[in-house]
Amino acid sequence: MTDVQIEAGTLLANAETRIVSGRLLPYGEVGNTNLGKFEVPKGTVTLPRDPSIVSANLDHDREQPIARAQSLTDTDEGVDVEWLVADTDEGDELLAELADKTNPKARTKLSVEVKNVVIRAGKLVSGSLFGGAFVTKGAFPSASLLAADVGELEEVDPNSPVTAVQEVAADGSLDIETSTTPDVVNVHPADSDTPVEFIPKEGADVPVATVPSTLTAAATTAPATTILDVAHALALYAGSSDRSGINKIMKEQEDYQNSSLYAALSDVKTGVTGAAMIQPQWVGELWRGRSFERRIIPLLSKTPLTSNKITGFKWLVEPTMATWAGDKANVPSNAPTTQAYELTALKYAGGHGIAREFYDFPNPEFWAAYFAAMTDSYAKLTDDAALTALVAGATAVTAGTVPTGVSSGLVSIVDGALAVLPTGAPSFAVVAPDVFRSIALTKENDKLAFLNTSLGLEEGTITSFRVVPHSGIAAGKALVGVSAAATFYELPGAAPIRTEALDQVRGGIDEALFGYAVTGVNRPAGLALVTAAA
Repeated sequence: MTDVQIEAGTLLANAETRIVSGRLLPYGEVGNTNLGKFEVPKGTVTLPRDPSIVSANLDHDREQPIARAQSLTDTDEGVDVEWLVADTDEGDELLAELADKTNPKARTKLSVEVKNVVIRAGKLVSGSLFGGAFVTKGAFPSASLLAADVGELEEVDPNSPVTAVQEVAADGSLDIETSTTPDVVNVHPADSDTPVEFIPKEGADVPVATVPSTLTAAATTAPATTILDVAHALALYAGSSDRSGINKIMKEQEDYQNSSLYAALSDVKTGVTGAAMIQPQWVGELWRGRSFERRIIPLLSKTPLTSNKITGFKWLVEPTMATWAGDKANVPSNAPTTQAYELTALKYAGGHGIAREFYDFPNPEFWAAYFAAMTDSYAKLTDDAALTALVAGATAVTAGTVPTGVSSGLVSIVDGALAVLPTGAPSFAVVAPDVFRSIALTKENDKLAFLNTSLGLEEGTITSFRVVPHSGIAAGKALVGVSAAATFYELPGAAPIRTEALDQVRGGIDEALFGYAVTGVNRPAGLALVTAAA
């Protein structure tokens, strides 16, 4: 199939109806095409009866369909089209692009796509319209030779002398009439005075094309079909209506013509032109593993941090009640004592002086990766600090004997849960990787049955109890706790805080992030750090 791409007019777009209209193919003008410059006269391009089969793409990339024709109107000046832009993200982007009058790269031009092209003497002779494209300008580099100007046809003098005549006799012999133009052969069947004229398919000659300097067009060898071959084929058809000979010749001519439209090309190898022509593929930041997710802080109660310092008190001796004799007897009383409680927020910060070129030449992938990495760092620092505070404030517990067939990790969790039960219902266990492995390899039925029996908890409570493996816990240990036993304080809003300042002297931008957070242990009895029995 031979295709041509011709620059046409500008566009009018309606974002509400998604209709974009314009001149798809101008008549009587010299157009910039992938085959050079030539004129398209009116009536030389066939339009499809159903315009909806004509689709438009972006920059002649047929893997990017973007619109479908609603109407095709053939006027004296050219073919006008109305496109219905697809209701897709890409379609929205195209409409926005057409509406932006300040965008120098907007695709405000149309380019027509025509197949089965025949060009002669700088004018299109015939072709069929099948598509269009939204483009920025009319220069379309072509990597392959798709069609060529075959030049003027040589006129034939009807009065030229005949060089050979031979009649088809009744016995099947041939009378071949050969004109001085070898492309025309007249064969006279014996029973008719009217010759059967055979004219080889137009354009069978090797096309002459102008190709880029990096390509070399070479003609395909023409079929070795002689006048005698043609005569025998026609005689066979005249005598028995057998078209096999004619079909064979026509197939050879068609294959030859088609092959000549795709010229043999010289090699263009990456080793020669690669450094200058092949563009590297930008992939942005390489995958650096999963983004950090806090694992300890979600287990605790949380309160917004509103000051650099947190103060309160703890009971050393809690006020208590007792039974009373009544009847004017003295009311029971004890001597409560308290202890001041004070926390100072931990301060986190990080900053970099970044060359302003990263800002002046926008690179959103760099900035997204930079802030993601800094945020991950802050999340990890605060989560690790929370675990350190829990371990330091927990009550030490030694696990009991491990029953036969039971995971030692389960025993540690159970004994830790029993230790904190007087304070509150246990809600989590943070365990060393080896402890988690022994738990994970326990059959699910055995695990739930053992926890239900040992803790006396309902199934719903078991389901909500979280077991978190963490390398920050020493081997063989498990931290079991009640969520209310510790509180995590953090500055409310987006954390960490981002700040930016210009470094005018050195042409840079100072980016810095700040965070404030602290974990306080409210009740050590609500946290148990369990060590497995020897």
